[in-house]
Amino acid sequence: MFPSIHATTSGEDSCVSYNYPPSLKVTEGIENLRQHVIPELDSSRFRYVVEVRDKSWFQDLAYNFFADNDMYMVWSQLAELRTPPVVTTDFLYL
Repeated sequence: MFPSIHATTSGEDSCVSYNYPPSLKVTEGIENLRQHVIPELDSSRFRYVVEVRDKSWFQDLAYNFFADNDMYMVWSQLAELRTPPVVTTDFLYL
């Protein structure tokens, strides 16, 4: 399963956002990122954020994976889901 991908630019910061559907659980999602996204990252040009929509992601396995790969987990608030305010990088993306 591949995420939808969006790129934004604001001043000097350029961001690539990977948005995963609610059906994607943490184990499958991390494997997808590990195989298809991490090898292609260009941290000299972009910051990377990941938006997840399933509560299985809200655990140390995901937080550590994002921190180890300098990826930010988007803080979002939906009617049925609220992302815990865990910081995985040195920047925020809300």
